[in-house]
Amino acid sequence: MNHIYPDFDRIVSRKEKELRLHQKSKVIWFTGLSGSGKTTLATALERDLFNKGYLCQVLDGDNIRSGINNNLGFSNEDRIENIRRIAEISKLLINSGLICICAFVSPTEETRKIVRDIIGMDDFLEVFVSTPLEVCESRDVKGLYQKARAGMIKDFTGISAPFEMPQNAILSINTAKCGGVFRHAFRQTICRNSRLIKKPLTFGKRFFKIKTIVLIIYFFVKSIEKATI
Repeated sequence: MNHIYPDFDRIVSRKEKELRLHQKSKVIWFTGLSGSGKTTLATALERDLFNKGYLCQVLDGDNIRSGINNNLGFSNEDRIENIRRIAEISKLLINSGLICICAFVSPTEETRKIVRDIIGMDDFLEVFVSTPLEVCESRDVKGLYQKARAGMIKDFTGISAPFEMPQNAILSINTAKCGGVFRHAFRQTICRNSRLIKKPLTFGKRFFKIKTIVLIIYFFVKSIEKATI
């Protein structure tokens, strides 16, 4: 493509935009089965951050497929292209200084690697919503599992298509075991100062106290730390 000449070096830089917005842009990527709680967590995170003065954008599977990706199906090739486009959109958003919060099944390591490669490891924070299949299926808010069991939806992740456990998630959350305690703690711990720990943290046991749950957003501390001039 010798006729393509990107002008990225001529536009206002990401650093300048981050300074203007007083935040550091990152991609927070929630992955997990349909019905696991990805979008619920993503939108709760967006609302809390927005209320604290941070500018965010949530990208969700249904929203994306109803717009820019409405020409894609659910074949393996289309799913990969779906994720590739989302990754490129996410990269544009963080280059604009925004915090991009994504909620996508992204069921295979291959697809998640595509995202990491496009966005870059330093800007990509993967969160595994590890809610078990039986719980997701019992929720079935959209009726998709019922249709998949009836053979009306082919290659449905968790039923007729595999979900590969993430190998690089910085945080694992099982919403089935969290209940109201988790939702309250999630609200209370957004943006709190806590040490950035590299080892993934698994959350989901009811007996966790609030002071322990504070660590749930440890992975996000450097992501949204106020940029200063």
